[in-house]
Amino acid sequence: MPSPRTRSSTPCLLLVASLSCSGANGSGDADSGTAASDASSGGDPGTPTTGGTGPGTTGGVTTTSSSDSDGTGAGSTGETGTEETGTEETGGAGPGPSCSGVPPADFDPLAGGLPPPLRATIVVTSAADDGPGSLRAAVQEAPADAVIGFDPALAGQTIAFASTIELDRSVTIDGGAAPGLTLDGGDAVRLFLGNNEQPRRFAFFGLRMIAGRTEGSGGALSFNGEHLEVEVGGCYFAGNKSSEGGAIRVGYLHESTTYIHDSTFVGNLGEEGSTGFSGGAISATGTNLHVARCRFVDNVGMPSGAVYAIHAQPLIEDSVFIHNVSHSGAGALFVDGGGPGDNNNVTDVPGRIEVLRARFEDNAGAAANGGAALLWGYPMDNITVEDTLLARNVVEMGSGGGPQGGGMKVHIEAVENGGQRFRAARVAFVDNISRNQGGGLWLDGSGDVELENVLFSGNLAEGDRGGGATFNQAASARVTVTHATFVNNVGGVACGAFWLNSDTADVTFRNSIIAFNDGVNPWERQFGYPPKDGGANIQWPAPDGGSASLGQALQLDPLLGPATEQDGTVVRPLLAGSPATDAASLPAPETDARGAPRNGPPDIGAYEYGPGCGSGDAG
Repeated sequence: MPSPRTRSSTPCLLLVASLSCSGANGSGDADSGTAASDASSGGDPGTPTTGGTGPGTTGGVTTTSSSDSDGTGAGSTGETGTEETGTEETGGAGPGPSCSGVPPADFDPLAGGLPPPLRATIVVTSAADDGPGSLRAAVQEAPADAVIGFDPALAGQTIAFASTIELDRSVTIDGGAAPGLTLDGGDAVRLFLGNNEQPRRFAFFGLRMIAGRTEGSGGALSFNGEHLEVEVGGCYFAGNKSSEGGAIRVGYLHESTTYIHDSTFVGNLGEEGSTGFSGGAISATGTNLHVARCRFVDNVGMPSGAVYAIHAQPLIEDSVFIHNVSHSGAGALFVDGGGPGDNNNVTDVPGRIEVLRARFEDNAGAAANGGAALLWGYPMDNITVEDTLLARNVVEMGSGGGPQGGGMKVHIEAVENGGQRFRAARVAFVDNISRNQGGGLWLDGSGDVELENVLFSGNLAEGDRGGGATFNQAASARVTVTHATFVNNVGGVACGAFWLNSDTADVTFRNSIIAFNDGVNPWERQFGYPPKDGGANIQWPAPDGGSASLGQALQLDPLLGPATEQDGTVVRPLLAGSPATDAASLPAPETDARGAPRNGPPDIGAYEYGPGCGSGDAG
């Protein structure tokens, strides 16, 4: 079998320090599949193709990186226009220079160009749907493990599918020799289907796949079976529609792997008679799912606007999610279990859910599912989120419970002495809105929680408590919050900073700042039940009357600057003279929320005053 075509997962700043990973992304119309701009030059990611209420904001962020531009980079303005796509290149073209590792808003995975195409076993020479030299004929004639390539003369042309091409043997379809080649389902047929019980490898590189449609699963690609290996790289998906996985569905794949990388998904719809197991772009069940260096814009699905994974042990890294929508689920990412198989109660098989170096902006979810993401762990699952920004996401009212987690909702479950935990490090929750509880983050379950170098700024719990975060943990769970900054969050009823569910909750704050958060209830403006004081905290304004106090916290104005994007993420920098400077207790993490080194005696909060690692003096 051909070996996987992968690019180094190392961010490009480590490979080529001077590389500017900029560029624009293409977009698409979910009805016709034609390319279009996914955002205006002013940075508005646009309106979801099927409607829906967009996120609001409670503040604003001054950014130093550009947002989506006019959509002329990855895709042309017509179905048959040329497009430079790619899965890899020497030196890498991953998310661009960023101290924190958070990819920039305008990250375009297709900007780097393709590597040399694989050596083809069969070459497609015709853009016809059928007949000699066609792709359909090549698939029918290809031996197992064949590589199907394309004549360079087909660059920029369109193959209009009259019916689905079924795959019954391992095959690689590589469009690298014909950049901009488009496979078009005409908003009528699915493009490819593979149902197999025997080990198979299916790979697709360097192709535009648009307007595939089915009432079944996977508008462009659908795979079912066991012992499968699926790889998709350097592809562009727009305007595909299905009931499960608007563009791609991989289902019930026991002992299988799915690797989707360096690809863009725009305007795909996973609501065609949805079964409730769908993502607007991708739906994965039972496989080991790895998504790397991808871009998701304006996709719509249920219960996830972009990616849905159930018992798929997902690893999501170096990817961008902008303006995806679910009217009854999580706006961008819905994960239901990190363990293998289909048993929600597995207690003897470890599972994992990982989100690393990701950006979630302006996504909209509904009900108890999270504005950007819902990560639901079962016993033996561990959940990790690192180097991630969640900004201006919203969770609206909907069926299935009140809104929870404007940025993210996490459920972590533990078995006795199992050590299961949710860990978030170098994560920023900024200007997210929940129409009910947990403006930035909503947490529950019996597993332990570690929050380190986290920022909660300008989040709103509109109808209830917990503007920054809601901690609804079981009594057995231990929550540790270290080097956090909670500032300018608002609880519509009370508890602007955070809400604890009990006065005996095992929640400890250390080296953290809680400042200028607000709630209507004057006795619970920042929080109600106080957490445990682990030392070296700052609380401001000083509590008055009967309002809650955080132990021996310093009662001083921390002197924080406005929210600004710096070194790849959003920060609330310490200003000169801040009492937080050099005042933290040890031990402390080696870096701050940006990934910049902590120098000398560490500072309190998520930010270390002084030189950053990419933008000069951050102070």
